[in-house]
Amino acid sequence: MRNLLFFLFTISVLPSCEEKCEINHQSPHYYTYTGTIAATNNSSILSYDDRILICGNMQTESIVFKIEKDGDIVWRSICDAHETTLLTGLAEHTDQTIFVCGVTKRNNPEESSDILLIQLQANGDTMWSKTYDVGNSVRGSRIVCSKDQNILIASTTEDPVSNSFSDYSIVKTDRDGNELWRRSNHGKPR
Repeated sequence: MRNLLFFLFTISVLPSCEEKCEINHQSPHYYTYTGTIAATNNSSILSYDDRILICGNMQTESIVFKIEKDGDIVWRSICDAHETTLLTGLAEHTDQTIFVCGVTKRNNPEESSDILLIQLQANGDTMWSKTYDVGNSVRGSRIVCSKDQNILIASTTEDPVSNSFSDYSIVKTDRDGNELWRRSNHGKPR
């Protein structure tokens, strides 16, 4: 089912991407960055300055970098997040402040994962990082900047009773990472 949804999403997004992203079908460009980023749990977005922001993980490092559309690296930032951290999503405010989310066990390595939020300056320098304990082990966090200039982080959580990843948690913060509210359906029927 997940593969079918991904396939349908891809089919619906690619035609609009061809119009907006000016894809040159005559000479495609592929770039690899050896040792820079892993192939799992990463995310990328088109930045407000028309470059590409990418976050991901390489062994015990959490990495964010910005590249030109021709593949040249603008900057690369290793976030000092903890060896148990996985960066999974990123968003950018109109002022080019970057917010990266993920999951981490940096507070309690033996316990369940927490949601991680990192704020970067437009040049990739880390401003701060904060964690949010939502009760159960977190998986697959994603992030968006809201119209009211706040941050929304969504994730699925593992229910310890059923050992499934069907519950969700949403945390809303202000631009400084201060929690405004949280919602979840832990153990509630949908």
